[in-house]
Amino acid sequence: MVKEFVNENGTTQTEVIPARVIYLNRTDTSYTLHGLSPFTTYRVNVSAIPPKKDYRPPASIYVTTDMHVCGTLTAPPSLATPKLYGVTDSGTIMVILPQASQEFGPISHYFLVVIPESQVANLTDPNAYHLSYDAVETSTSLFTELPPESRPYIAAKFIGQDVPYIFNLGDHQTFNGYLNRPLFKSRRYKVFLRAYVDSPSEPHLFGTSNMSSFLSLDMNPIPPGAIPSDRLISTATVLPPAQSGGSLWVIGPVTLALLLASSLAVFMYVRRRRTLRSGQGASTTFEPLVSSDAPVATPDLNELH
Repeated sequence: MVKEFVNENGTTQTEVIPARVIYLNRTDTSYTLHGLSPFTTYRVNVSAIPPKKDYRPPASIYVTTDMHVCGTLTAPPSLATPKLYGVTDSGTIMVILPQASQEFGPISHYFLVVIPESQVANLTDPNAYHLSYDAVETSTSLFTELPPESRPYIAAKFIGQDVPYIFNLGDHQTFNGYLNRPLFKSRRYKVFLRAYVDSPSEPHLFGTSNMSSFLSLDMNPIPPGAIPSDRLISTATVLPPAQSGGSLWVIGPVTLALLLASSLAVFMYVRRRRTLRSGQGASTTFEPLVSSDAPVATPDLNELH
């Protein structure tokens, strides 16, 4: 079977799942399948094998595994690390944000978390932070003793896979109920992104990116030119076979036309050279006959009668 899912680049990816054949005793009435992938649809065929090994059509059912398999919760694969794109003149930092793969289930939403540098903030392990609607906490600190500008906070919430490729951190806009607070020039920040699986039975199943490097308003400005709005995806990965074939159908006739034009030009050149040579040869042969001083015998008409 083939499993399809949207990967971290936002494109559809396929995964071939090899078939398995399991022989049971005729007295067995149940069997537990192990080693299945989460959020994957399987086709299970049950066939009765007669003594003569004759073919008998199987009874088939389709089963989709849950987000957790055999009691083990499976979060989305690890997200890439957010990276700096550049600092703007308006006092914001543009950050490149990753997406999560939906291999193990659809994504419900994302939280973008900002950690200002402080003495009590954990700046290395994003999994140490517990997120609630209005607070970012750890098991050892509630950050209530810090001034408001030093407390970790959620800067934005993104629904589904609606994650911008480049996010303008600190622009004082609200994203699904969360304020993207202005940044301070005297501070350094780290950010991470957390993706939650859309599973009503497991609302706290998530995957988290690594912490970014330190970000501050005195870092490099944004590069010149237009700011990209889409993720950079390899052409070989994105183009389906139909588009690749279309490219070949365009390139093929153009190449053939160029070859035909080149061949025709060579043919006309060779033909013209041969014509010129033939003309020169005829002139050389005919000219002595015209300019010769030798007498030419003319028959007497009277002798013909």
